[in-house]
Amino acid sequence: MKERILITVRTYPNISAKHIETVCTGGITDGGQWRRLYPVPLRYVEGNQQFKTFDIVEVDVRPADDGRPESRKPEMPSLKITGHVDDWPARCDWINPTIVESLAAMQAAGRTIGPVAVREVLEFIAKPSAADCPPKQN
Repeated sequence: MKERILITVRTYPNISAKHIETVCTGGITDGGQWRRLYPVPLRYVEGNQQFKTFDIVEVDVRPADDGRPESRKPEMPSLKITGHVDDWPARCDWINPTIVESLAAMQAAGRTIGPVAVREVLEFIAKPSAADCPPKQN
């Protein structure tokens, strides 16, 4: 099934014995459904398929077998970048309708990915990360 998805988040590439290197990607369909796309070998796809955050893509997907309702396996040869959403108000038009009031509300709706409204920030701690990657990730 072909879906039109606004890409909202991409993870850092992970080394994968099965897929060489993968990026887990999240986004919202034009119907307001969150999607988790995996595996995505982003650095190994054709240049015209190298999507960025807030690009709109069309891609054939099939349900994944990881038990999460939003997860889809993308058919990478079918992926086409069809647009980009530059400004925050337009991005909010896609994202705001999907915000839930709490993690409990998200779970009650059967969702496993998406934005949750924050009522209060209790603490924020920033720590430097390790400078070196494990040898298998270099």
